[in-house]
Amino acid sequence: MATDGVSLFYNPKFVETLNAAELAGVLANEVIHPALQHHTRRGDRDRKRWNMACDYAINPYSCMLG
Repeated sequence: MATDGVSLFYNPKFVETLNAAELAGVLANEVIHPALQHHTRRGDRDRKRWNMACDYAINPYSCMLG
């Protein structure tokens, strides 16, 4: 799954492999990214490293919600 801050993108085959708790966790992760304005704060940082850093910051929250 991915988000650009406006839309949520997903691979249906990936989603089919998830149980309800896993799906809730992944969805929570993707919703938290735009809620924290990650897409507007990246600037000229490396996209992959920025996404990983943001995931580390929000994973505890998405685990609680998922």
